[in-house]
Amino acid sequence: MQIKRNKLLKRLDLASCGLSSKISTTGSKFIFGKGMITAFSEEIIARVKGFDDIDCCVSSSELLGLIKKFPDETIELKQSNAHNELRIRGKNRKAGIPIHDEESLVSLRKSLPKLKSVKWISLSEELFNRLKNAALVCGRDDSFDVTSCVHVTPDVIESCDNYKLYRCPCQTGFNSKVFIPGKSIYMLRNLTPTHFASADNWLHLKLKGGIISIRCREFGKYMPLKKLCDDSGEIIQIPSKLKSVIERAEITTSSIDYSTTVSITLSKNAIQVKSRSDKGWFNEKIKADYNGPKFGFNVRPDLITQMIGHSDSVKIKGDKMTVIADGAYFVIALQPRKS
Repeated sequence: MQIKRNKLLKRLDLASCGLSSKISTTGSKFIFGKGMITAFSEEIIARVKGFDDIDCCVSSSELLGLIKKFPDETIELKQSNAHNELRIRGKNRKAGIPIHDEESLVSLRKSLPKLKSVKWISLSEELFNRLKNAALVCGRDDSFDVTSCVHVTPDVIESCDNYKLYRCPCQTGFNSKVFIPGKSIYMLRNLTPTHFASADNWLHLKLKGGIISIRCREFGKYMPLKKLCDDSGEIIQIPSKLKSVIERAEITTSSIDYSTTVSITLSKNAIQVKSRSDKGWFNEKIKADYNGPKFGFNVRPDLITQMIGHSDSVKIKGDKMTVIADGAYFVIALQPRKS
C-alpha cells in the first residue's frame, strides 16, 4: 500500500495519543487491522484510518522512527507474513519491523468499546475549553480518586483537588453524570475535537482523522461545590501587569509536567510570583491594591492566566479567593505565608 509519508505521519501522531508512558504489553504498539490503526493504554484509546491489507501489531517507536527518517515523499507499507515483519519501502531504501505476537491483543481488540450505536453530539470549542480548564484543577496523583476527575452533568462542569475548585454552570449536552480523568483531558489539550459521545463509561471524541476514547471513572455523589461559589467578598483589582509576569514565570516551569505550578503571594500593596524547576527559576514582585493578610497559593500558570484574562478583579472573603470569569467560578483556598 503506497501512501504519502506526511499523511501517514499525521495518522500515527494522532494514534500516539493512545500510547502509554508506562511499560505494558499494549501501551507501546500500533495495532493494524480492519482498516484501522489502533493504540491503547488503560485510560485512552486512539483509532485512526489504516489499511485494508495490513493486519498486524508492531512497535510504535521503531515504526515512527523509521518513517520520520525516510526522506521519500511517498512510501510503501507491506505486510510480509513469510518473514513475519512489516516492510517499509522508499525509492532507494527499505526496512522491516518484526511483527509482534498479537494473540493476546486480538481479544483485547475485540473488547474495545463499540462506536456504531453511539449518538454523536456537537462539541463546541467553548465547551472543550471548559473541560480543559476543569482538568487543570484536578488532583495530580494516579490514584484516580474523585479529586483527580472532572465531574460533568447535564448542567455543570466542575472539579476540585481540595485546595481549589472550578465550577461552570452550563448546558453540556451530556445526558448523565460522568467522571473524566483530568490527566486524560490534559493529554489531549492540543487536539480540536468536533463531536463527542458518552456511553458505557467511555467518553468518545471525534476529530478530523480519527476517534479518541477516554475511560471514565465511577463514583457516587460528588462534592457539594455550589455552596462554595458566591459573589461576596472584598473586590481586589488585578494589576494589568500580572498576566505578563505569570507568563514569564511559566518559562521556568516544566511545561510537559501535568503537575507544574507557579507560586503567587499576596502581601501589603504587592503580589509576588515565583517559579522553580530544573529549567531554572523566576521571582518578580509588582504593586497591587491589597491591604489584607499575607496569603499565597500555587496554581498552574495556564489556568490562572486563562481566568484573569476574562476578569479584571478577584474577590477575597476570609481565606478564600474567587475569580468569576467566562461564566465559571474559580475558587482557591488561600494559605497563610510567613512575613
